Amino acid sequence: MTSEKLAEIVGNKIALLTSCDESAIKQAELVYAERTAQLKREIDALKEKLDNLETMAGCELFLSDF
Repeated sequence: MTSEKLAEIVGNKIALLTSCDESAIKQAELVYAERTAQLKREIDALKEKLDNLETMAGCELFLSDF
């Protein structure tokens, strides 16, 4: 990404933020909170899957000795 493109993106974001009214800011905060909560749920689900895979791998290693 060029510095000109980055400056354009940042400029657009600043213009958007300075032109927002309070309701738009509240809506953005709500969307951010919802997306953050969804990501946390997805991360927790992935952690649980990883734990299960690690347990299964450990069992397979243990049972392969017999």
